[in-house]
Amino acid sequence: MESSTFIVNVGLLLRGWSLDVERDVNVEVRDGVIASIGHGFSCERNSITFRHGIAIPALVNAHLHVFDYAFQEAGLDLKLPELVSEPHGLKHRLISSLSEEELRRAALEVCSTLSRQGVYLALTFCERLDAVKVLRGASEVTGVRLAALVRPRRLDDGSLSFEGLLDEADGVGLDSPLRYSCEGLKWIKSECSKRSKLVSTHISETSSSRLKGDLELALRCLNPDVVVHATHLDESGIEALEARDIAVVVCPRSNMWFSCGLPPLKLLLEKGVKLLIGTDNAGWVNPDLWRELEAVYNILRLQSSRADPKEV
Repeated sequence: MESSTFIVNVGLLLRGWSLDVERDVNVEVRDGVIASIGHGFSCERNSITFRHGIAIPALVNAHLHVFDYAFQEAGLDLKLPELVSEPHGLKHRLISSLSEEELRRAALEVCSTLSRQGVYLALTFCERLDAVKVLRGASEVTGVRLAALVRPRRLDDGSLSFEGLLDEADGVGLDSPLRYSCEGLKWIKSECSKRSKLVSTHISETSSSRLKGDLELALRCLNPDVVVHATHLDESGIEALEARDIAVVVCPRSNMWFSCGLPPLKLLLEKGVKLLIGTDNAGWVNPDLWRELEAVYNILRLQSSRADPKEV
């Protein structure tokens, strides 16, 4: 198969983990992969020039609920547990009632928004077990990769089952470890480990879940790869995550919208935790990662007057 090669000239490029600024740069792309980065504009026939353009690493939305976009701002007068708790919160009742076409439309609209922002990957909590194929279809249409994180089905006898879902999904995304026994969490981790799948869970989004010991249960029985929110973790909890090399996804605009508080960003950075950013529920929080980055920076300035934009 003939390879596809083109060159993009840009006036400004941010390079590497440290986002070093380089000016007047040419980027050679071969079969969709950056092959080389050189200084000066190329005059090759297969080049395109954005003299005032800026090239940056593609963005990752590390936590996203797609399907509640189908009923935006429903239940504004409800508290967080009444609105989003599994399985009887308003969100889950509404998602269970959506047709496949409504699911597809929501996924396409959210993915189109992400694509325009420069997002290439979103870690997506998928509440409907039959909706993984909908996420895959939206990815094919828009070019945005959606990593589908599912939840096990609880059978009538109380046991848990994935019924082949892990063969299709990219991993597990739990609403809360508090909804499972220690044995159930260990089983989830074991099933994911067998297939090299990602394990993620919400942790300490609210003060109530923190007081109930969700972090301790997750560390003891689940050992997740990623935890989401960590809004009410103290120094010892954050140190426990760092010691196990567990990444944390913060969603500050969601925390503010649902009146949960502010994530301890300064402490997370000081302790060296792997920090990711997500936009959470698309039905209530615009899935705009640039606005999320702005919120993160503003909160860092609130918590530390020496906030460095490069840390964000």
